[in-house]
Order: sequence, then structure tokens, then C-alpha cells
Amino acid sequence: MTFPVLQVDTPDRNNRIYPRVVMEWALAEAQEKVAKRTLLGRLGGELGLELGLRGASHLVTNLSLQGDTVTAEIEVLDTAPGRMLRMLLKEAVGISFAPTGLAELNGNTVESFSLLSVDAVCSPASSPQVALQVPVPTRPQERPNRRFNFD
Repeated sequence: MTFPVLQVDTPDRNNRIYPRVVMEWALAEAQEKVAKRTLLGRLGGELGLELGLRGASHLVTNLSLQGDTVTAEIEVLDTAPGRMLRMLLKEAVGISFAPTGLAELNGNTVESFSLLSVDAVCSPASSPQVALQVPVPTRPQERPNRRFNFD
């Protein structure tokens, strides 16, 4: 499933602007985590930058910049938060995905950004759009690379 995460060069709800060049660099930096399958996300975007394994709901399997939109492809994990996320997506609850990271600001403009996770949230600051509605499979798909059960 692929979701929009952030609009570049557009003020978000916090009036921050993420320039294209900054996000291109951040996405390039995050590709190692994506390749190693270590870029996890959480349900709810709790406060704090640390993401423990128990809180992981999904894995980011691809990040890209499509036009002016940063997108994330996710794989929902078979964890308690992952099962909750799968249920919310199936019920077409207005879930969006938003970046969590470390940023340096110059006024309202982000000058550098290090992506730590992409979290499932109800009302993200970073996405001025309505959540992308995507079809959700009615039965779980086989995942041959599943290695962990965090329950």
C-alpha cells in the first residue's frame, strides 16, 4: 500500500516548508534503512523520537518523491499495533502517514531533515491533503519474508 507522506515546497499545518532539495537528501539518506528493512513506523505518532519494536505497526518498504509528494509504501506488520492499523485501514478510517524526524529550521523553512520513521496518524501536520484512499485486501497477504513476531 502506498500513501502520501508530505508535500514539498508547500507550507504544512505547522506552517513549515520542506524544500524539495532537503527532502531529496533525506530520502536518499533513508534508503539504507529501507533496504535493510529497519525503517519502522508506529500507530498514532506518539511523542518522542524513539521507536521501540513493541510499538511498530508497519515497515516502510519504499520511499519516493512523485511530483511534489513524498510517498511511502508500507507493509503492515503482524503485531498488536499492526493488527489495529490493518483494521483501521479496512474500515476506511481517515488514516494518513506523516514523517517523524530531526530537523534544522531557518524560520519556517526546514534546512535539513533526518527521517526517523513514517507514522500512521489521524491528522498530520505534514499533509495538507485528505488521506489517500487505497483498497485494502480483505484477507492477509502471504509474507514470505516475515521473520519476527513482536507480541
